[in-house]
Amino acid sequence: MASEQHQREATERTPLTTTQYTTGDATSTSNNLLRSNDDHDDSSQIIGTTSSTHTHTARYYRFTSSVLNPFAALHKIPERGGQVTGLLRRSAVLPSHGTDVTKRWVLVSVGGRSGWARRKLIGTNTANNNLSIQSNLSEASAIGGFEPAPEFRQMEAWMGNHVFLCNGRIMLGSDAPLFFVTNALMLSGIFGYLFRIVPQMREYEDTQYSIDTEEVDLVECLVWFLAIWSFVFLWLSAVIDPGILPAYSSPFRPLPPTNCAIGGPLGHKYCSTCNIFRPPRSKHCNSCNVCVSKFDHHCPWVGNCIGERNYRYFFLFLMVISLLTLIVTVSCARLIYIVTLSNSNSSSSSSTGTTTSMDHDDDDIFTNTTTTTTDADADTTAMQEVVNVVVSMPFLVIMCMFTFLCMWSLTSLTLYHAMIISAAQTTNERVRNVYQVGKLHNPANKGCCRNWGNAFCSNRPPSRLPNFHDVVVCPHVGEEMVLTQDNFTMYANKHRNGNSSSVSGSTSSGGVSPVKSVRPMPETA
Repeated sequence: MASEQHQREATERTPLTTTQYTTGDATSTSNNLLRSNDDHDDSSQIIGTTSSTHTHTARYYRFTSSVLNPFAALHKIPERGGQVTGLLRRSAVLPSHGTDVTKRWVLVSVGGRSGWARRKLIGTNTANNNLSIQSNLSEASAIGGFEPAPEFRQMEAWMGNHVFLCNGRIMLGSDAPLFFVTNALMLSGIFGYLFRIVPQMREYEDTQYSIDTEEVDLVECLVWFLAIWSFVFLWLSAVIDPGILPAYSSPFRPLPPTNCAIGGPLGHKYCSTCNIFRPPRSKHCNSCNVCVSKFDHHCPWVGNCIGERNYRYFFLFLMVISLLTLIVTVSCARLIYIVTLSNSNSSSSSSTGTTTSMDHDDDDIFTNTTTTTTDADADTTAMQEVVNVVVSMPFLVIMCMFTFLCMWSLTSLTLYHAMIISAAQTTNERVRNVYQVGKLHNPANKGCCRNWGNAFCSNRPPSRLPNFHDVVVCPHVGEEMVLTQDNFTMYANKHRNGNSSSVSGSTSSGGVSPVKSVRPMPETA
């Protein structure tokens, strides 16, 4: 049993070759985590070694958040009591670019944000470590430290604000709780209609104001069909990668892409958070904390960004849920009308009576007079019947009003997206008036028919994300690079000259220090 379990765990792991981890640049290692092997760039050969007898390897470090250590501080310079430029407020695995001369600090990056972090030195006693075990214990207990991460899951190195389920097999957006609220509202409404209102509709099948049995069966089947597909498209919109552009974890800004425009509404733009030059029509989502290709908007009800890869499923969800709310609203309103007419007819037939009065004249002659009267006029009776329906069937009335409001808003939203699909625009571009203000030509606009065909019939681009369930094994072979004043400058120059990546990388930013605030290691530290 133990051997079988070991084999199953081994199949889930993603071992990385030694060459991927024998470079001095941790950013090349982080790129390999989130890209396929055929997307390997030349940045893995940037630094090499600073000594002919040692190999400096890039490494990963893990910070574990706890009650005693809820966050990790990142510093501008590797000195105790130095300026704190940012805080890491959750557990994470970050790539390291090297240590200081004392090996008590490591330079880590989260997307385009970098800083010096304290190492966890408990139980270590190296030649370059001048601290005692007792001082290490006191320091580590006061401030959470980073420890080497020889093995971790891909989702641990992801710094977007996403929620992972089933050990990384499912990734939801930053508004995952609200996404489950959406599911709960839909389930309660659908089951309430099918098991509470549909039986009430069948009670009036044999009355004077009856509903045909075939009509009730047809409505019930349509509701089941649309409800199933609405959940299918909702979950597809939520779990499919919207087109995330992975960040580039490095303390240095990458070179801009060549042979393309930089800046402007139709050019590549630099994202300081993700440290990439994102392509046109993409945008950084502040909620999910990632850049998304062909960004449309962030939908809190779906809990995810709507972008290039999941927009078609989002629009299909809008169409299906709009039609579903329309059918439910019309059927509920018709049932209210039938119940009102039925109650009004029964009450009017029993409210007509005959009264007899006796009049005495001067000749003492008694005369019998017969008159026919009604309790109230027609308008008052109709209003009373409506009130009686509201009192006797409150769930039916509430369902009708709720679905009417949903139908109104969802139908309006569906028509709006149909309009921007016809114009080959995104919600982000429409709101910002990208093409209206500057009178720019939209290169994506190929005509109404072709725009709809491109939106729903074109091939969906492949995802740039890895399998977050995979386990990454990092063989820490050789010594870690020591960053000094001299080799830090060489490291920066070679990195800038060798890197031309614009949309590749590993982790997205989490609230840590900006690139410009990181300073090289002083010789006296």
